Amino acid sequence: MAALAAAVFLLKFVLDARERLALAWLAIGFLPVTLACFFQYLAGLILEPHWLVVGSIGYFLFLALILMRLKNMYRGMLLAVVVLMLVIWQVKTGWAYNRLWGNEVQYCLNWMKQSPTIRPIKIYLGHAYLKQNDLPQAKSYFVQALGNGFFDYEVFNNLGGIAMKEGEWKAAEDNFRRALVLHPESGAAHNNLGVVYFNEGQDARAEQSYREALRVNPFLVDARKNLAALYRTQGREDEEIGVYEESLKIDPFHQESLALLIEARLKTSRKDNLESLVRRLLEISKDSRSLLNAAVHLDQAGERILAADCFEKALQMDPDSKEVTTELGKFLGNMNHFDEAIAVWSEGLARYPSDPVLLQLIAQAETLKKNISDEKTVP
Repeated sequence: MAALAAAVFLLKFVLDARERLALAWLAIGFLPVTLACFFQYLAGLILEPHWLVVGSIGYFLFLALILMRLKNMYRGMLLAVVVLMLVIWQVKTGWAYNRLWGNEVQYCLNWMKQSPTIRPIKIYLGHAYLKQNDLPQAKSYFVQALGNGFFDYEVFNNLGGIAMKEGEWKAAEDNFRRALVLHPESGAAHNNLGVVYFNEGQDARAEQSYREALRVNPFLVDARKNLAALYRTQGREDEEIGVYEESLKIDPFHQESLALLIEARLKTSRKDNLESLVRRLLEISKDSRSLLNAAVHLDQAGERILAADCFEKALQMDPDSKEVTTELGKFLGNMNHFDEAIAVWSEGLARYPSDPVLLQLIAQAETLKKNISDEKTVP
């Protein structure tokens, strides 16, 4: 009651209309978040500053008005000290929150400490530890997140993924099946089950699972990649190419599918429309790996002009890549451009001193260059 009386007195007799408006704005900003907490009432009232976008306007308006009031009340050094104290408080508070939010595990652990009954935070913790490849901790929190409800399918899916990483294929299969009991339309669970079957040598069941994953979610790229990989191992090149082409109809800018389509076409000598596919890959590529793989396969297929373009773009995107440097040098050396190959590998040595592979390649190129020179000088 005393606090309520003090608040009423402050609002009515101390603060002016503008300051009361700013406080009202701040309070109204709390309402949506407060009401949302009733959907997870066992978790308690959880408020985080970055949720209060609307309320923050009132907060900063109120702070500005208070500073103006202080300016009228104090002068000189005293005002500077008060403002400095407010700035230090703001900076320290912001720094503390940034430290808390800067580490995903630390943030989740703090949230769980404040509200130990909330299940989703344990799922977030499981994901955080999974990113760190801490499988025992990830598994522990995923198990704690189980609650005999529909959303347990996500937990079982993650537990299955951990089991796959550990090579426990039977446990992985059991977890994915549990996920599908709860959510039969989970494309991710169908796809993951297909991966289990594929690794167990059950190709027919793997294909069925991948197709089921694509039935429920045609945009699931991983399922398409896995289905194409299955066709590749079975020598079903036309069907493999068909999967990549279907993927590119859904997402014309999917770099990996485009690179794999180029590779598959080169293996089957289906070079129709090849140049336009390579040009599109050069245009959309965001990393050097797909370009490097394409360059190597194009070189092997005798498409050296297109290969050179891919090597050039890969080197531009990742000039420090030892793999790109190594393969580009081999490409030049195979065309008897030994001086250029040696120059490329020498640049690589500047970044990776005493690298045995680069040193060996340079020595081999020097030897081949000398042998060719000797042959030309033989009368």
